[in-house]
Amino acid sequence: MFQRVLIPLDGSALAEQVLAHVGQFVLPTTTELVLVRVLETMRYPPSRYGPVPMDLFDSVRRQYASYLEEMSIQPQAAQYRVVTVVAEGDAATEILKTAQNCGADLIAMTTRGRSGLKRWALGSVAEHVLEGASLPVLLVREQPGGAHNRLQRIMVPLDGSALAEQVLPYAQWLAQTTGAKLLLLQVVDDPEVEFSNAQWPPSATSSSPHEHGVALAQEYLQAVCDRLQAVGLTCHYKVLGGIPHQSICQIAQRRRIDMVVMSTHGNSDLRRWLFGSVANHVIRGVSCPVLVVRELPT
Repeated sequence: MFQRVLIPLDGSALAEQVLAHVGQFVLPTTTELVLVRVLETMRYPPSRYGPVPMDLFDSVRRQYASYLEEMSIQPQAAQYRVVTVVAEGDAATEILKTAQNCGADLIAMTTRGRSGLKRWALGSVAEHVLEGASLPVLLVREQPGGAHNRLQRIMVPLDGSALAEQVLPYAQWLAQTTGAKLLLLQVVDDPEVEFSNAQWPPSATSSSPHEHGVALAQEYLQAVCDRLQAVGLTCHYKVLGGIPHQSICQIAQRRRIDMVVMSTHGNSDLRRWLFGSVANHVIRGVSCPVLVVRELPT
């Protein structure tokens, strides 16, 4: 599914952690890694002594190129094809432009790199990349010491819409590639609801709007689960009540989820699923990587 992965780096060990995560599900024989580092020339404003000397930029370019070559050694030793790119300009703009020019089908990056540089914090570069990307983006939260979990449990938040379901082929492929188990999750408005396929469903004939909503969610998730199990995957589901992003984050922590795969939004008339709301809150609220798939018109 992912044949060319763009990985932005900023020279920090935190940003480099994404390489280990990507290596869990993309195969060396079929994948090209594009490592990019952006020289943000606008961050070198002229001083009272005049403009920044051009030979300084030449030196920085060489340093960036040398760094990327060094970072490509280990992936190449693992038989990945690696391309390195030093770009110049605004970081988010150049990342998106490079992804388009090289035909990338996934951007994989940490939510922040150097902890002291705000440009790599979520809300800046990563957020702008998410807003502008038409391809999936894998965001990895920084983990001190480079620790990461093997991909064993994948959670897929759904809301019953065709837009949200566009993440399912990605979740299915990841599960088939890694052997991970899938957990489908739908959040309804009743905060008292907690229902899974290990329990008996509420009566579909109930007159309570909340119970009826739960029954519909259970029926929907069961159907999706059946489709995934039919292709040999291990799949479970859960229906919860409450605020969507809070419920997603709580279950991710409680179930020790290794990756969340979700759409930027589901039903277009439900504002809680708009990008900048649920997806953004989840990215900020979970410690595991989040694969965000931009919805496409159906």
